[in-house]
Amino acid sequence: MDIVNFENIGSKINEIICSSDFYKLQKLFNKHEHIFYIGNGGNLAIADHAAIDTSRLTNKNAKAPGSGILTTSIIADTNFPVWLENWLMLSSRGIKKNKCLVIGLSCSSSGESSNALLNAIKFADKQGMDTALVSAQTKDDLP
Repeated sequence: MDIVNFENIGSKINEIICSSDFYKLQKLFNKHEHIFYIGNGGNLAIADHAAIDTSRLTNKNAKAPGSGILTTSIIADTNFPVWLENWLMLSSRGIKKNKCLVIGLSCSSSGESSNALLNAIKFADKQGMDTALVSAQTKDDLP
């Protein structure tokens, strides 16, 4: 039984990295000084790892809400649907918003965790930050 079909995965990855959407994301990444990665669950761990690698391998300031202490504190002070939004607000203090890129990572299409991610992306856009979403499924109503 095949759980995941990895046939032609190289060509699928190549198709993605040669797409116009990926090119736009690369241009945004190159342009900005501050990169904020956000996600929930396993994607939060990926966001944390991406932020560490971005900081380690580039001259960019990269962050993700990877600390369980940090995230539970913010959730406890507010509520789940806006915790990522509140983290972005705190993490971008004193930074020119036009120098920021927020990259959301998601696999789900609905539910509280998906809504929290979408709320944060909409908040970032309203603040003048550029945004991107890497997702397994299409999301509607995003900037």
